[in-house]
Amino acid sequence: MSTVTIIIAGIIALGAVVASFISRPWAPAAAFIALAIAGSSDGADISGATLIFWMAAAVIVTIIVMTLPRTVARSTTGVAYIAGAALAGLFIGICISHAAIIIGTVTGAILGAIAYCRTPSGRALGFPGKKAVNYLCAKAFPIVITFCIAGELIAAVTMSI
Repeated sequence: MSTVTIIIAGIIALGAVVASFISRPWAPAAAFIALAIAGSSDGADISGATLIFWMAAAVIVTIIVMTLPRTVARSTTGVAYIAGAALAGLFIGICISHAAIIIGTVTGAILGAIAYCRTPSGRALGFPGKKAVNYLCAKAFPIVITFCIAGELIAAVTMSI
């Protein structure tokens, strides 16, 4: 039964990661649901404190995304750069430690945002202006939370093997 539960959690987490690439507001909540499902099985060692921390982070970021102006919330400008670099940082972090998961993901998101702002279409954001920083934070924050939760799931499952 725990194998089926872990597979279901993995599919949900993968869906959340894919949803982050297309800027869906429900991605952090889906990632947390995957973590909670995995935590309820014997196949992953996830503490109650970890679940509470990531639940709070997912709720906060979901509320923030839902309160964004509709044009910002629906925009996917630069999201592929931010998400791609954050995913690379996540995988590097998974190889090191739990703390490195967060550090790698945040670093990747920042570097992805900077890379996008250096492209011809990214220059329209006017980086490092206030508008660009606000927009990039609105897009990077949900991606970072979603990827960190998915990374914690991966780490918990691989440590239990």
